[in-house]
Amino acid sequence: RLANARRLTLLVLGPDAREGSSEQELAACFEPFVSALVDYREEDEVDALVVVLTLVGPNLPHDGSFQRTISAARGGAKAHMHVTCIPLMLHEEEATARVQLTEGEVACAFAFNAGLWGYDSWASSVAALGRMSGRVPLVVTSYNELEADEDAGVLEEMGLDEHSDWSWAPEANPFAATRQWQNSLGRTAADNWWWQCLTPAALAAR
Repeated sequence: RLANARRLTLLVLGPDAREGSSEQELAACFEPFVSALVDYREEDEVDALVVVLTLVGPNLPHDGSFQRTISAARGGAKAHMHVTCIPLMLHEEEATARVQLTEGEVACAFAFNAGLWGYDSWASSVAALGRMSGRVPLVVTSYNELEADEDAGVLEEMGLDEHSDWSWAPEANPFAATRQWQNSLGRTAADNWWWQCLTPAALAAR
């Protein structure tokens, strides 16, 4: 799907000031990700990739949109990054309406270091994602293995089935950050250390 795509629309749920408190900081956070997407495309794909990033989360310090042009590592390849910030929860009516106005059908949603196990509000937002058209997959990352298992348990409690709704179960993320630390619970942690992918569309029918 990505190899010859010209436009890719992605949803990021739950970002906050860690991703950036200004357009410059947000751009710096996501530019390496967009550059990697460009490098993944077919080598003979010459048209610039348009990556539409819609960030949705109540703790976002920025409300609005901006664009950047990014040069990828592969010689001459470029991407146009369109970023929209919506400082609301996805299940709120205004947020859902604004997401539906974004460019193109959402290909994938991400919840980075989400801590689903610690916030009851995630259930409503995951359900709202499940009601979106196109069976949008959700990639959830966690600080460590234990939190990834706890996140998976919360998703199962929402009504998802580990055998039919997961594309891959919690596992170590090969793209995780390398810096580790001890969190307040005494656990070793790293940004996006573990990840899992599921499709919450089944929640719409349950």
